Amino acid sequence: MPFTLGQMFGGWGKKGAGKARKASRAGEEFSRRGRAAAEFNPDFDRDVVKENSNAVREAKTAIKGESNLAWELIKSPHISEKATMMGENKHTFKVSNRATKGTLKRAIEERYKVNVESLNVLNMPSKKRRRGNTIGLKSGFKKVIVALKQGQTISEF
Repeated sequence: MPFTLGQMFGGWGKKGAGKARKASRAGEEFSRRGRAAAEFNPDFDRDVVKENSNAVREAKTAIKGESNLAWELIKSPHISEKATMMGENKHTFKVSNRATKGTLKRAIEERYKVNVESLNVLNMPSKKRRRGNTIGLKSGFKKVIVALKQGQTISEF
């Protein structure tokens, strides 16, 4: 047999046994298994890698001009009949479950370049849904109602 079962199906061996992989990219400090790359390469200089990774991180944020916070926390606008009837300076968004009022305020101000007056955060519960004899769950979500300062609006809506 040319291959072992572990090679064919993968993942059957003990964790960390063999498979010592070198760090594939410059700036990658640890291999996939969490071992220091210095174990595999004697010429590896950890300080140079740290400097390179910090420079790459700074360059990415400098190019964008803003952090990824808004893109991680704000999932989508929540468009419903009630949300559209709230008025021009109020908008509703579906957000990440780990979002807090402070981080959401900063993220919305950064992403849409507006001033937020107040936030109301709601955890919408999951609901039972039934199709024939099968009962399932429609997952819940977190949403936020954002009140903007007078005269400001988000142009995307």
